[in-house]
Amino acid sequence: MTAVQHHLGEFMHRLGIHADEQWAIDLAVREAVANAVVHGNREDPGKSVTLTAEARDGWLVVQVEDHGAGFDAAELADPRDPEQRLRPHGRGVFLIRHLVDEVRFVPSPGGGTTVVMHARTAGPISE
Repeated sequence: MTAVQHHLGEFMHRLGIHADEQWAIDLAVREAVANAVVHGNREDPGKSVTLTAEARDGWLVVQVEDHGAGFDAAELADPRDPEQRLRPHGRGVFLIRHLVDEVRFVPSPGGGTTVVMHARTAGPISE
């Protein structure tokens, strides 16, 4: 995970994204990668997680793809629900939704999910 953070951080720095925005995007990406490894791929060392990041039309677009069974984000419990508050998991998607401007969970052909996150930033962005 440290290598992912390092490369994404360098990329965001080159794009001129402000430090506070970098923090939010970094946290969203870490949550997406952790979910891909733990919940998507079920920590199977034979499965990979693919991360791509690009500047596109004034947005930073980050995609995280796993090779698991897939899931329906609409069926996830709300972590603010009193019955969910003490659970050790279940906040990642909630955080992602609040840290980036747009997020989609796209089923991948052949299994898995691609999390597509769009972040509009106050700083310059190009490339």
